[in-house]
Amino acid sequence: PGNTMVTLTGGSIASVVSGSAFTVTASLTPQDLLQLKLSTTMVAITGASVSIGANAIADITNNANSSTVLLNASVIPDTTSPALLSFILDITTGTLYLTFSDVVAPTYPNLPFDPTGITLQASKFRGSNDYFTLTSQSQTNSPAGYVLVITLNSDLLSIINSPYFGSSVSNTYITIQAGTIQSIFGQNTEAIINGKALQASLVILRNITTTLTSFPLFDLNLGRLTLSFSYYIDVTSVSFSQFTLQSAPLAVPQTMYTLTSSSMATVTGTNLTIFLSNLDLSGIKTIPGLATSRTTTYISFTSTAVRDNSHNLVAPVLNGNATQAAVFVPDTIAPFVTSFILDLNTGSLMLTFSKLVNIPALATSQIRLQNRQNVNLDITQSAQLTGSLLQSTLISNVASLWLPVSVLQTFSSSFGTLQSNTYLTLTALTVSDLSSNPVVPILNTDALPPSASIKADTSPPALVAFDLNLGTSTLTLVWSKPVNASTLGTTQITIQGSIIVLEANSTYRLTGSQALSPSSA
Repeated sequence: PGNTMVTLTGGSIASVVSGSAFTVTASLTPQDLLQLKLSTTMVAITGASVSIGANAIADITNNANSSTVLLNASVIPDTTSPALLSFILDITTGTLYLTFSDVVAPTYPNLPFDPTGITLQASKFRGSNDYFTLTSQSQTNSPAGYVLVITLNSDLLSIINSPYFGSSVSNTYITIQAGTIQSIFGQNTEAIINGKALQASLVILRNITTTLTSFPLFDLNLGRLTLSFSYYIDVTSVSFSQFTLQSAPLAVPQTMYTLTSSSMATVTGTNLTIFLSNLDLSGIKTIPGLATSRTTTYISFTSTAVRDNSHNLVAPVLNGNATQAAVFVPDTIAPFVTSFILDLNTGSLMLTFSKLVNIPALATSQIRLQNRQNVNLDITQSAQLTGSLLQSTLISNVASLWLPVSVLQTFSSSFGTLQSNTYLTLTALTVSDLSSNPVVPILNTDALPPSASIKADTSPPALVAFDLNLGTSTLTLVWSKPVNASTLGTTQITIQGSIIVLEANSTYRLTGSQALSPSSA
């Protein structure tokens, strides 16, 4: 409650009307009007006394008035709804300033302020995700007045995390629901609806350089690293190829690895977490002396690696001053087979592991297929995959094998042809991950079934290449899939001088040649 007496401090003459009496209308200053509206007397009664001091006005012959008190002066109450005229968003302090056409009373009894009636958005018309409605976390301690000052608190993070609004005047608008705040006389604010949103008059952005404050975590188990900054980070601005892991504050290229294919990151507060791709994990783990312990795990990045939520570039951390990981978690999780697929049409087996494994060192002799999930429950047929060839020797979480004919020939209607008669086992000696953790064995009493139906062998082999060596008297034939060499009918082979036979003597059909090599592709 204000004072019961208000002395005017200024104003101006609005109009003078002459007639049987002279009427002078004065325009009150905003400050005097505010004090009048805050006065308990002015608010509570419909009439008031007006005291005019001597020499307040003079007539046309310069005769000054005497001191006068006018009782029961007419008071017209304020019934106008406050309208939002302008607003300022200050990112640096986390504050929203709303200027109204009339006095609003956010902290008066029975005139509560409801922040959820205010929405910030990217344009006059909001889209599906380019806006944010304030929550009850936003509060105000503003006294009654024309300007409402809102402290955004944790709502600030949602605003600065948005890539759509709040970064300039051109992409910052506001809507407000009627009744979000009231005038001192209880009049609801005028609504500003979506489609007619009010543009900001000023957006104050943070201009302090954001820096890396720490490298809290490098976790090889989960394949991720966390960086902590002095301010909130724009996750959409991360340029992964600008981050480098290195073995020391100042490292040589042989013990450094720059991310190449990682593409996923999250932000929690001021912490940025980068999830490493399989390719990057492989690259890091295969460099001797890099990221083997906390003492060999540092990070550096360029000036274009990331921006903060005020769209300022973060200060770089360069080689020579790289930051050490505070916590290093070694890779101690053993890989395991998540699935396998058997394709009889191509004579191949594909194993998928839970993580990267050392494919070039995979021991196929430690893998076995069997026709029962538990060998103790029935008569079992099985085949050891000795002699299988790797289709690729790249570090991966997938191993694709060409099965030898000796294995393919063991399959029958009761083994290796259906999901219900094909199971896989392997020992811990089969393969290890890049941190030398051996694969989890699959026992022959709880063998793994295939993840998809066995693809039947329905396509004939095709000749893809040949080599005729007259010096050794041999003809080498290369087929598209494993073949049974004993079935080769050499009399069905014709050698000719060109793709199209043009002359009668340009072809020769074999007569008594024999297959020398074992069954294979």
